[in-house]
Amino acid sequence: MSRDWKVAILELDYGHDDCLYSLVRCLREPAREIHLVCHVKLRERTAHFDGIDGSYWADFGDTTAQEVRALAGVRSYLSDHGFDVAVLNTARGSRVRNLLLLPLPKMEWIGTAHIANKLFEGTSRKLIARRVKKYLVLNDYIIPHVPLEPGLKVRGFYPVFFPPVSNPFVTKPDGQFWITIPGHVERKKRSYMTLIDQLDVKRLHPDVHFLILGHGSPSDPDVRAVRSALKDRDLESRFTLFDRFLDTQTFHSYVAKSDIILPLIHPREPGFEEYLKYKVSFAFYLAFGYGIPMLCNDAYEGIDDFDASCFYYSEDRLAERINQVAENQVLLRDRARIMQSYPKFQLEHQRNRLLSLIQA
Repeated sequence: MSRDWKVAILELDYGHDDCLYSLVRCLREPAREIHLVCHVKLRERTAHFDGIDGSYWADFGDTTAQEVRALAGVRSYLSDHGFDVAVLNTARGSRVRNLLLLPLPKMEWIGTAHIANKLFEGTSRKLIARRVKKYLVLNDYIIPHVPLEPGLKVRGFYPVFFPPVSNPFVTKPDGQFWITIPGHVERKKRSYMTLIDQLDVKRLHPDVHFLILGHGSPSDPDVRAVRSALKDRDLESRFTLFDRFLDTQTFHSYVAKSDIILPLIHPREPGFEEYLKYKVSFAFYLAFGYGIPMLCNDAYEGIDDFDASCFYYSEDRLAERINQVAENQVLLRDRARIMQSYPKFQLEHQRNRLLSLIQA
């Protein structure tokens, strides 16, 4: 198959848009053209992408009639433009199934599995797999756990590239040591209380400041619980929470200025096994992509990407590990240098992985 491809990247829902830019970056060089075919709600979030030759924004609305019209529009766009390759940024769900049941021109289909153990669950998955034979999972450690069926191929792909955006109003006070916890407050995913319960304002390194980097609505029960715990322990001044949605420029400006990333994913949380076998946290992408070291639970020890990127801790000694890293930032700089040269976090490496799957 020639590399002079015309490529469509599809996202028919409005989640997982954090992976789209990496797909564009990795396909930009070999592709003749790249088109985005996406839910209309992603138009603003992708406006800063460069290297896009065309786009179709599908308005699925709220009714069955709008859904049908939107899918017909997507089908027409794919049929009219003669694409060689179509990449489903999310290869699951009834909307993707319904599109793939329509008559479509011949093209190479690639699907992204964000939760690998659901790859072939349910009727929709089986119908999708009739047309989509090649899949991306978002880290190599997931591949051994993929319930692969005969005739299907899987590759690891790391969406660790981000648009060069910034917000000049995001400033960092001199001397502060930023520990960033990406994502809006969800206690079922992240162990905020484990962290807060271990912190002692009198013993915490004076430069340490935590950013909970996501929408934290004051009316949300999880947000209220976290804020209350911080107040009880006199830690409010050591944390920043946001009560608004952070636009792309602002979010990435905070990440870029961070000293270390703390996913706060621990074995006691109900979804931990999925994170250890079947999916990755957005916090991992951010650390790998920006070359910012992570503080990770020692359950990840022995996985090569994490061994190159992480300072490990046991859950009962998290606060102690935070102080150790804040007090010895030479260790942090050394780890960042390792990450900057680590092969799997490089554009050419990930581009070659993606191309090898398309051509397989």
